Amino acid sequence: MAEEIPARNIAGNAAKFRPSPLPGHTKPNTPNQDIAWDWNSLKNVNNRKQVTCDFCGKTTTGGITRAKRHQMGVRGDCGSFPKCLDDVKEALKAALLNKKK
Repeated sequence: MAEEIPARNIAGNAAKFRPSPLPGHTKPNTPNQDIAWDWNSLKNVNNRKQVTCDFCGKTTTGGITRAKRHQMGVRGDCGSFPKCLDDVKEALKAALLNKKK
C-alpha cells in the first residue's frame, strides 16, 4: 500500500510512494531523520543497525547507510536491489550529495 507523505524536496514519484512497513516493523520517529527512512523500517526499535527495505524485505545489518546502498544499487558490502524505483534512487543520491556539501 502506498500512502501520501509530506513533500521533502524529493524528485518525481518518490515523494508520493511510501510502502508500508512489513508486519512487526516500525518507522523511527525522530527529528532530522534521514530521508531513506521513508523507504526503510526497523526490525527492532531498540536496534537501529537492523534496517529492513520496505520494497523487498531484505534486512541489512549496517544501519541506514547500508540500506541506502542496497536501494541505490551500490555493489560491495551489501546486496543491491536493482528493481528499486528510479525516482527513489535519484532522491537518495541527491540527499547524499546535499549531505556532502
